[in-house]
Amino acid sequence: MSSLSSSPILIVDKKGVIGQALARELEAGHIVIFVSSQHLAGKNIISVPFNKKIPRIPDNSFSKIFVIYSGEREIEESLPAFAAKASQTRADLLLITSIFHYRDKLPGYLFSLYARACLLVVGDLFTETVGEASTPVTSLLMQVKHEGRLQLTNSGLDILFPIALIDVVQATIMVAFTQGENGTVYAVFPAHPVTQLSFARLLQKHHPLLGIDFSKQKQQASLYHLPSSAQPVLTDYPLERRLTEFPLDFNPKIPAKASKRTRPGKQRKSVKNKIAFTFACLFFVLTLPLLLTLGGSMVGGVFLKAAEQQVDRGQLESALASVRAASSSFLLADQAASLLGSMGSRVGLGRETEYIQRLVHTGHEISEAGAQLLSSGVAFQTLLGSSQEPTKQAYLDAVNNLKEGLSSLQAIQAEDSLPQNYKKQLDSLQAPISLLANTLDATPVLLGFDGERHYLVLFQNNFELRPGGGFIGSYGLLTIQNGRVKDMSIHNVYDADGKLTADIAPPFPLQRFMGASHWFLRDSNFDPDFPTSASQAASFLKLETGQNVDGVIGIDVSFLSNLLGATGPITLPDYQQRLTKDNFYLLTQSHAEDNSFPGSTQKQDFLRSAEQALLSHLQNRQFSHQKMVSVLADALAQKHLLFAFPDPTMQKLFSVNNLSGDITEKRLVQSGTVLDSLQASEANIGQNKSNFYLKRSVEQQATIDGEGQVMDVVTYKYTNTSTKASKFGGDYKAYLRVLVPQDTTLTGVMVDHQEQRITAMATDPRVYRARGFKTPVGLEVEQESEKGRTVFGLLVTVPMGQTRTVSLSYTLNAKAAIDKQEWSYGLLVAKQPGTLSDPYRLNLTYPVDSKLLRSSSPVNDLGGKLVFESTLATDQELQLSFVER
Repeated sequence: MSSLSSSPILIVDKKGVIGQALARELEAGHIVIFVSSQHLAGKNIISVPFNKKIPRIPDNSFSKIFVIYSGEREIEESLPAFAAKASQTRADLLLITSIFHYRDKLPGYLFSLYARACLLVVGDLFTETVGEASTPVTSLLMQVKHEGRLQLTNSGLDILFPIALIDVVQATIMVAFTQGENGTVYAVFPAHPVTQLSFARLLQKHHPLLGIDFSKQKQQASLYHLPSSAQPVLTDYPLERRLTEFPLDFNPKIPAKASKRTRPGKQRKSVKNKIAFTFACLFFVLTLPLLLTLGGSMVGGVFLKAAEQQVDRGQLESALASVRAASSSFLLADQAASLLGSMGSRVGLGRETEYIQRLVHTGHEISEAGAQLLSSGVAFQTLLGSSQEPTKQAYLDAVNNLKEGLSSLQAIQAEDSLPQNYKKQLDSLQAPISLLANTLDATPVLLGFDGERHYLVLFQNNFELRPGGGFIGSYGLLTIQNGRVKDMSIHNVYDADGKLTADIAPPFPLQRFMGASHWFLRDSNFDPDFPTSASQAASFLKLETGQNVDGVIGIDVSFLSNLLGATGPITLPDYQQRLTKDNFYLLTQSHAEDNSFPGSTQKQDFLRSAEQALLSHLQNRQFSHQKMVSVLADALAQKHLLFAFPDPTMQKLFSVNNLSGDITEKRLVQSGTVLDSLQASEANIGQNKSNFYLKRSVEQQATIDGEGQVMDVVTYKYTNTSTKASKFGGDYKAYLRVLVPQDTTLTGVMVDHQEQRITAMATDPRVYRARGFKTPVGLEVEQESEKGRTVFGLLVTVPMGQTRTVSLSYTLNAKAAIDKQEWSYGLLVAKQPGTLSDPYRLNLTYPVDSKLLRSSSPVNDLGGKLVFESTLATDQELQLSFVER
């Protein structure tokens, strides 16, 4: 296993005995997320309640995951989820169970779920807090504690495997951080068991007054389940020394002496006086902390609300002052709540006061995290707004402050103890928070603190859809240095394309179906994989203008339009026009095409004017910053804003975080799981803007038969609402490519519910350009492979005012593992850059002898059939787990 790391550690222990001790031992060097029914407080411990049937796995990356299994069904049912989480974050998974709950099939099941797992089998555990007499060792210790004697059964010859809690924790840490090996079972109990009598003699040796009796009744020996082959962790266990250190107090209680008798009347009066005095004291002691708690919390809440409004207006310094005031108020309330909790536990109100204390403490944590974030925000604002150029060190200081604030915020989210209004707000910001946390370390390089950075900005018209997002009508050149825009220029793509001297053959669909004889920058984003398209665009820019770039940014019309929705309308003084979210596309398109002529600059002139007006509007900060964050987050999730870089390390960072439109399969193959995927990539080759009038829906019928074979039928329904009067409409002519898992077999295609005769598509120019070439009979379908995907390509035409359906049937090469105790079906439906919120529906038919165990998203399960409905505004991922009915 891996060496000690400062990454967060997840510990799941419903009962909490081992988990609490383990968390205490690890908190000095790690952030520990502790999921249990027992609350545990600590500086680096985040306590998540385990009150539900199935434990909630916090959405974090972990270096280690410890799961303690004490026979709970919910833990057993959650093992696949823990294994999936460990695999997702490449964490070590350690399952800890006892000799009472171990079963021979457990190792095979665990290691089939995750190869990087270890299983620790613990002996009969004893702790300083004896607890319930549920095992042989604790039963004996309970007798000592309560009776001062030991009563041994079966002549004291029953064997025991005693192990102290401290040794279990140390052994677990040793396996996890030093000598552990994947796929290994470890025995965490004495190699040589002792008898009841030997155990009793060891106790009596150090406690001579301890009595020992023998019961004449025969009792069934405890049923241990020892692993047949396990690597021992404790070769020579010091049991005697551990029992010497064990605190035992079995002195008999001496009854109190009887007091003198008093007269009944006087006794009743005395009792009444004592009760009244007691209630008066309780009222004072409880009321004052309660008033301080409630008062401090209310004041803190008011300051937090004020800070929220100030942030939305961009008044970060005022917001920082507000959250600091909130922090002070919550701190006072937190201290009062601690006193309230102490008093409340004594009068039977421990649970209620603990809840209040947790809420107040969370308010203080939110204020502290907000202060960290706003401190960094003020620093960034000062750096970027100052007349002096910011230094790299000043920027890194602000970045580190921001990272600490984000870490605190993620820790608060993991605790799952937020009030509903704050939880809703933080949930809505989860995507940008995670994104920022994952990419923050790369920003100094991207923002030019190590030298100027040059970026190619592709303005893609997604109403003339292309695989990369839309037709490239214009492009920009962006220069950034020390966190500031040094230069930004917008150009007509045809000006650059007119300078290309090399003869480059375009992809065959552009040649054959659009009549293109040369390939240019404007058509460079033809690959379904945006990083590939971006690389091609950068190559064309170099050939046409000699300009090298450090990255490519793709933005489309929808992003710019939504940006105006956040900023509000902007005025273009040069044109005496008002640009809004609703008129952005039509107004921009009109200025691009109306009265245009070769060599005209009206298009880039209008875009340049819009750019300057927008930048001026942003600098004045007269808009909702919360809306702006939401628009940017949505643009990234919906692929209206994409990034690609020639640097492999930087590109990998952005691909892993789904910021590049990368089509590579990123999911890890799990044992017992079959992975299905679907992505459409359309290219409008009709040389019009008919996507503005196009409506699209996707329906997928997936069938898993009794042999585990997965068969899909995906249907694309297109409705072209344009007419002859539509300004930029026309027939929708598109080259449709459907990306599915590798080695998938196409079994049929239907157009408007009519089965088609499939023939191989003529993709060689020497064939389809040859004299006398005739289009093959039937429907031509191209089949190729790209980045681990099988791709089917065909031509689709939807005339104006008509609806057309195209259905592809195919069979996956991989099969579902329906013979396993638990098996899963994972589906990823990826959104094409530039498309909008297309309705999507999945109808899944699965074997009747299986039943749905869990689903990552809500589904309508009809028993043997289920339905999942959503929209493809973003990628949709569905994980379904089944068990035998």
